[in-house]
Amino acid sequence: MEELSYYGIKYFLSVGTACNINSNNKGCMIVNKAIRDEGTSLFYKEPSLYSYTSRYLNELVSNELSLKEIDFYKGTTWTIDAYYRENIERMQKRIAQGATSIDMESSVWCSVAEYLNLHFSQILFFSDTIKNQKWFKDKTNEEIKDNISKLGLDISKKLVKRLGE
Repeated sequence: MEELSYYGIKYFLSVGTACNINSNNKGCMIVNKAIRDEGTSLFYKEPSLYSYTSRYLNELVSNELSLKEIDFYKGTTWTIDAYYRENIERMQKRIAQGATSIDMESSVWCSVAEYLNLHFSQILFFSDTIKNQKWFKDKTNEEIKDNISKLGLDISKKLVKRLGE
């Protein structure tokens, strides 16, 4: 992101997977903000609980998902930098702070984008779920998950035409 911004790229869309920690989640999530529980973002932003995506770009992405009739909601993800290190106390704390998913990069992307004054949006699909303190592989979005790269490219192409950049 940092290198591409020096070439004039101002808009970034990430499409990836996350762990669902709220059994009421349906479809995919557009990240509004990310809880910073990793170290990389500290190189770009002073310590704070959250980093944020671009409201403007999120609206454009929301419109594209609606046109494609893909169910989504906007929410908060909890970014950590170690696989399977979520303990129940920490997870309950992050849920109380608004987290509905766990991922490994959102807060970093958000922090870099904020630091460089770029527009960043992220779509997350759930590849697994933690429910009742147990981990489950999530098969509800299998068709979309198989095609998330294509979806990201399709949306990006439409946004490039719309934004003219």
